[in-house]
Amino acid sequence: MRQNALFDHVDAQAAGLIKRVKVAMQQATTDSGLSRQQVLDRMNAIASAAGIKLTGGNASRLGLATFEKWLNPANTDQTPGVLALNVFCTALNDTSALDVQLAMHGCEVMGEHDRLVRDYGRACLAMKDAGRKKRKLEAAL
Repeated sequence: MRQNALFDHVDAQAAGLIKRVKVAMQQATTDSGLSRQQVLDRMNAIASAAGIKLTGGNASRLGLATFEKWLNPANTDQTPGVLALNVFCTALNDTSALDVQLAMHGCEVMGEHDRLVRDYGRACLAMKDAGRKKRKLEAAL
């Protein structure tokens, strides 16, 4: 009998990670209403302003041919690096490609509304805790 290793579930999910990230990128591009060239132009502008290099080699800008390969789920040889993926998400204001990666670890991207709900919940729990402490003190008086 074989005992599962700690990261077996991650290995199983990692197998299709590249394809799922590319599908999310492809969908985000389609949903943006922008052409692929427009997305590419935004990415190159963001990368240039931030001093981020999107590709290896001597190219100073990401080309359309490489970007097309990044969006093709069947092409697992050409993938964006972590900085390029973040530039992509920034260019489209869409974190779905990051959501795919984080889901593999049981995490999610948290937006502003999510943070407010979390903080509200924490405040409610703190109030309950303070109420319990208050009642204990009152009982001791």
